[in-house]
Amino acid sequence: LRSELVTAMTINTYNQDLNQMNGLVGLVAYVPSGGELFSVEGGNYKLMESAIRQATKIYDTSACPKLPVQRIQQHQKRITTVVSGENSMEIFSADESLGNFDIVILAAPLQQSRIQFLMESPMSMDPSVLHPMALNGIHENPDLEDNHERISSQLLNNEHGQLAFASPLPPSATTPYTSVVTTVVSNATLNVTHFGLSEKEQWPRSILVSERGKLTEGITTLTILDFEKGLMKTFSSEVLTTEKRNILFGSHH
Repeated sequence: LRSELVTAMTINTYNQDLNQMNGLVGLVAYVPSGGELFSVEGGNYKLMESAIRQATKIYDTSACPKLPVQRIQQHQKRITTVVSGENSMEIFSADESLGNFDIVILAAPLQQSRIQFLMESPMSMDPSVLHPMALNGIHENPDLEDNHERISSQLLNNEHGQLAFASPLPPSATTPYTSVVTTVVSNATLNVTHFGLSEKEQWPRSILVSERGKLTEGITTLTILDFEKGLMKTFSSEVLTTEKRNILFGSHH
């Protein structure tokens, strides 16, 4: 039951087996097994669009002469750098400054944001001298003998010129994410015998795999989206090769 059913559900949802997750995450993997599931029509990104639209309407300051600039603004640009100064933080898109802000909230996984977080040195008269930002705070007087290698690249100076050290980030901000490759094909003919099925029996809408099946087949899930059009979808850890796709879907997909 554990290796063939429960593991198949977690691999389908997270591309991870039970040894790679905690109990709470494992319970969430059971959600598709029963009850009703809902999604945002058009894509989840519409949630943010709606939030910005509503916030702009609520905090509309265009009619206020003292605040000629809209309080809520949206910039369709990729943030590349955040530089913390003495009283504010400046946001950049490449070399273009997008303004200074009191607070910056990163609503994305830190390890996948590809954003540089830098800070001006408090002891430097040159604002162009930047250092890595201590995102988890700083502390002083660590055990230099035990931590020399770990802290050698994390040295900072506090406002008194004393050595201060960046506290390590929690695992949630450093653990790499598991990649999932989605492959959608059309005009496919499912190789049912490859999965031990018969042409005469009713095929399942989805095929899940165990940990051993993932290693053997190279996929984590196969779903028939539209039988008549031969529209099928797979999840996998790596991009499926042409040979693998031909084995699963025939040569005319």
